[in-house]
Amino acid sequence: MTNFFRFFVAILTVVGATSCANEFSHIAQQTADVTITTSLNGLESRLIADGSTVDELAWAVYLDGKTTPHKNMCGTVALQNKQATLNLRLATGQTYDIVFFAYKSAEAKAIEEVGRQPNPKYYSVDWSKQSVEVLYEDGKTIANDEERDCFWHVVDNLKVEGPITKTFKLKRPLAQLNLGVEADDVLLAKECGFQITHTAIRVESYNAFNVISGDLIGEPEIVFFTKSAIPDMNTEQLVIAGSDTSYEYLSTTYVLVNEQRTCNIEVDLWDVSGIVINTLKYSFVPFRRNYRTNIVGSLLTNPATFTIVVDHKFDDDYIINHWSGDIKSVSEQNGVYSITEAAELAWIAQQVNTGNSFAGKTVVLANDIDLNATVWEPIGGANGKFSGTFDGQGYTIANLTVKNNEYAGLFGQIYPSATVKRVNVKNATIESSHFAGVIAGYAYGNITDCQVDNAQITVVPNMVNGSYDNGDKAGGIVGYVGESSYSIANNKVTNTTIRAYRDLGGIAGCVQGTSTVTANEGSNITIICDQQTNSYGAKDTNAGAVVGRTSVDLSTNNVSATIDYLL
Repeated sequence: MTNFFRFFVAILTVVGATSCANEFSHIAQQTADVTITTSLNGLESRLIADGSTVDELAWAVYLDGKTTPHKNMCGTVALQNKQATLNLRLATGQTYDIVFFAYKSAEAKAIEEVGRQPNPKYYSVDWSKQSVEVLYEDGKTIANDEERDCFWHVVDNLKVEGPITKTFKLKRPLAQLNLGVEADDVLLAKECGFQITHTAIRVESYNAFNVISGDLIGEPEIVFFTKSAIPDMNTEQLVIAGSDTSYEYLSTTYVLVNEQRTCNIEVDLWDVSGIVINTLKYSFVPFRRNYRTNIVGSLLTNPATFTIVVDHKFDDDYIINHWSGDIKSVSEQNGVYSITEAAELAWIAQQVNTGNSFAGKTVVLANDIDLNATVWEPIGGANGKFSGTFDGQGYTIANLTVKNNEYAGLFGQIYPSATVKRVNVKNATIESSHFAGVIAGYAYGNITDCQVDNAQITVVPNMVNGSYDNGDKAGGIVGYVGESSYSIANNKVTNTTIRAYRDLGGIAGCVQGTSTVTANEGSNITIICDQQTNSYGAKDTNAGAVVGRTSVDLSTNNVSATIDYLL
């Protein structure tokens, strides 16, 4: 991309910047009067997101099935008090699609003219291509610019059978992102010598979507909102639905999405000295068209804690809890424990490690969870074993960090006949001396349909009875699978490095008994056999792409790995 980030606004119908070609030559002569009134939806009294910058409405009429409007069936009209009335004459018996797009005009004032092409300040409209291009200047786009606010609506399949008088409300085609900080946090930061003056935001956003179907086009890209001064904290407050707390604005901007999706966000905080004092990073932040996503809390002095909610004047609320080690109990419902946040998952670990095996019970993930790289106490270990069923339902646990002498992983020990399935783990660091795997360190049970991406597993010998020992049983999925017959199947490991003294593999370090290890996949796995660190002599490395040490059949696996030896 050169001067601008570009994306085509494709929402129901289209908006355009080139001339309107004649596509209506076959329309019947009989016509009907059509009066259309438009207004902007979801407007509020606050300065931010109140729609007050929007002053012009562009419109275009398409004969059903056509892709270009008639030259006299498009134009612009000035908005008065956030409303406009459009009087048309349309052919009786015909069916039309009508597009409305409201924006801040690049002109000194809005213009009312049939056939005139729209001239928004931050958008380029092309009726003939059914697209709206959003202009982001490379390296120059700032946040906190309410003149980027815009609204749209499309009326599809409008059949003219007589005079029509209708009123339509326009909504935003974008999601809004707000960052708010507690007033006490601002004062405390100043006492600590940090007075925030500017922010810079990096956020994933789609660049295009089809205006007829509303489908997003292509893959999301990172949009850079450059260093921008924060709004005036004395005049503007961020108010969240259902909350008694108001927040000082740090920044506000817009993100192009459609239906609900999650994005990663980075926010640089600049202080009065002109340097970046901190960068806030958030994963799995929910966005949705015409929703507000609010990141609020003590962001300046404690950026590890945040809550995300959505203002009630939009469509719904989201809440995301940022974990820093707290524990929250979970109620059983018909033998099932549903986990929606990190604190609840930590409660499961606490229960298992104090004797509750959850035998005969099921634990399910009902949300993506970010452990925030806070050191994790594995579920089960020397003092407890998980014996139930854990179903991740395809959700992702991110930023797992485990530092245990043994039984190291999301699960330390599952036993007996437990099942862990459909768990995804992204970004994991596992450090141990014995029995280490991202999903489980020690397993007498089944592990199926799990995925691990971007993991670092390091297992080094420790001192045992006065000399070094262990440093073994390390795998991308599981460290050790005990005797009897279990299933380690349909798991996937990518972008992972496993370092150990002996008994190490891309999927499992060691598998005993008659277990089946089938249909597992892996790619970009590096296995390092290190017999130099805390050396206790040359041992059989037992290193393998799939399993390090085992007697089971591994012919039905598809795992590739690079194996290095430091002997």
